[in-house]
Amino acid sequence: MAILIMKTYLARSPLGYFLFDEKGRFLRYSKKEEEFEKLKPIPDNRFLRENFRQVMIRAGLAKNDREINLLLSRIGIELVKQRLRRPNYEQVIKLLAGTIEQLDKNLNSFSERLREWYGLHFPEFTKAVKDAERMVELIAKYGKREKIKGFESQAKRSAGMEFSEQDLKAVREWASCISRLYHQRKQLFGYLEDLSRQVMPNLTALAGPFLAAKLLEHAGSLEKLARLPVSTIQLLGAEKALFRHLKAKAKVPKHGIIFLHPLIQQAKPELRGKIARILAAKLSLAAKIDYFSKEDRSKELKKSLDDQISKLLS
Repeated sequence: MAILIMKTYLARSPLGYFLFDEKGRFLRYSKKEEEFEKLKPIPDNRFLRENFRQVMIRAGLAKNDREINLLLSRIGIELVKQRLRRPNYEQVIKLLAGTIEQLDKNLNSFSERLREWYGLHFPEFTKAVKDAERMVELIAKYGKREKIKGFESQAKRSAGMEFSEQDLKAVREWASCISRLYHQRKQLFGYLEDLSRQVMPNLTALAGPFLAAKLLEHAGSLEKLARLPVSTIQLLGAEKALFRHLKAKAKVPKHGIIFLHPLIQQAKPELRGKIARILAAKLSLAAKIDYFSKEDRSKELKKSLDDQISKLLS
């Protein structure tokens, strides 16, 4: 006597697991997949999709169409919540880049204000020390001009006004506050660097963490950046200049935010357009690898970029 073995199919959904026979007839429902292990069902959601409303009623999950609609609404809300709970490090990278950019603007402004303020007391020092962070640290540490090491002789013949103890306390406290901001900026940049290498290692290796983050910010996501044509990547951030060219026949922009890259900044003006095209092509390839294959081919890409730039400059 032949024994007919019936195939079974298991459909998975946010509500649980639904078992069907080979003709699509609903057999059983459970919230646990383990209950169907002995039957060894074939994963297939087709039968559930085709007869969803009837299956919901037969499984006892709803009594009528109204309850099914409410059930679908709750499922939709839960799926959205699950998607929102997933780690979105691309968004973190974009926010970090914006935060660091704003910090840089504020630090430049604060440091220049401090330079003017302390310059009333010791103008020779503020003119001699060009590095803003070093100037801030020295003011926060020493305060009074006679105490700053290495500037004792200038302090003796300084043309600056005398600061009272109250004046010195105020200027040192403000300098200490700015110094902490410089320290915080370094910490944030280190965090950005680590995240960028995890999410987009190839793009980060070619562009650096900050420029890679700015490209991501302008494109919207790594997927969108990976799908952009090379010409668009080259001009990301130069949209206003491009519109001026299209409307008023202004000069054609050669590059956008990729101008921040050292290869373009250090190049001769007449070569910047060509270097920008080569760099944009490599950045486009790096973004595609980061999004589609997730492989780290940064060494290969960097060598290829260096070789192309060397040929151009030779």
